[in-house]
Amino acid sequence: MSFESGTEIPYMAINGAPSTMNKPIRKDYVAAGPLRLRRVVWHRRYQEGRHEHAEARFVVLVAGEFRERFGTRSRECGPGTAIFRTPREQHFGDYSSHGGLYVSVAIPSDAYAQMALGDVSPEIAYDVRSAALRLLGARLATEVACLDQWSALAIQGLVLEVAAEMGRRHHARTPSKPPWIDDLCALLREDHRSTWSLTELAAFTDVHPAHLGRIFRKHVGVGVGDFLRELRVEEGRLLLESTTRSVAEVAAATGLRPEPLQSFVPPRPRRHAGPIPSGRNADPCNGCRTVLASRLKATPSS
Repeated sequence: MSFESGTEIPYMAINGAPSTMNKPIRKDYVAAGPLRLRRVVWHRRYQEGRHEHAEARFVVLVAGEFRERFGTRSRECGPGTAIFRTPREQHFGDYSSHGGLYVSVAIPSDAYAQMALGDVSPEIAYDVRSAALRLLGARLATEVACLDQWSALAIQGLVLEVAAEMGRRHHARTPSKPPWIDDLCALLREDHRSTWSLTELAAFTDVHPAHLGRIFRKHVGVGVGDFLRELRVEEGRLLLESTTRSVAEVAAATGLRPEPLQSFVPPRPRRHAGPIPSGRNADPCNGCRTVLASRLKATPSS
């Protein structure tokens, strides 16, 4: 096991620029086997900039509240909320002014295959909430904060308990997922630039278009159109970051309007307005002072 002590980081605004308020949070990092954990404590309200993670992860909220935006959706999280994030899921949060604590567990793809998540797809984000998850999150936070020679074993066991509890909660509220859902998601990811109709997708899955739309939204969390839009926005973001194409060119290539891509364009540096003016133009009151000085010189002293 490796351990890195807590680190203070500055408050980040939604656009990613450091705020002058500089409200810190504390993060403790621990690696236990293939898992990497973060224990995060915030003291006052702060907003986290838009970001993503390369690996899937669990987030268990032990205390406090926050509101999170991810993709085109949002969720309200309170104590006992546990979130499963898919790889590369963009999100940002607004954390409550009363402070709080959460534990984040990064799960590499090879470790995820061994987790007890039932038939929940690693490509679908979800969240659940229970008192049991809050207690498990608190125990994880304690292990991260108070390390000893047995912590690695305890942490891996607790993470498996969290995975099992989340899987049970999610499965209990979600009917069994039809096998064509994963096939359809794979098709849309492979060819998300095409303009698909529900009729065409229904022919691919061999189900009625109305049934397809309803079941897809139930299991994936968004409709087919929104799912395609999120894929195109993600492709547009990658093109803007890795090429010199303009927003208009990327929008045309991905079939999007330019507006959803504007937030991914880094702000341009402010240009200097020019040399500092000299002479009378440097100060609009310069002429007034010159006249006043001449009058004072002309006034006889008493």
